[in-house]
Amino acid sequence: MSDVRERHPHRVPILLSEGSRGINLTNHKYLVPKIHTMADFIKSVRKQCKLNPQEALFFMINKTMVPLNTTIGQLDSEFKFDDDMLNITVVKENTFGN
Repeated sequence: MSDVRERHPHRVPILLSEGSRGINLTNHKYLVPKIHTMADFIKSVRKQCKLNPQEALFFMINKTMVPLNTTIGQLDSEFKFDDDMLNITVVKENTFGN
């Protein structure tokens, strides 16, 4: 991964893992600009998933939910793993009592 970081110094490699069943992620690896917020990243992932309106996605790092206003660059400097990627777990939950 270090060669990806060298070629794209203003982007962060992210690996999404599914924490629950029923999430149809078409892509598990992303290269996201450091200046994007977590809300921007969630919006782009939701567009790719086929979810019902009453279903919500929760993004966690080390079993902790991430604030939506945090930039990807801040998360990378704080939570980067040994594999030089930012590992984020995605969990789907039904909302509104369904």
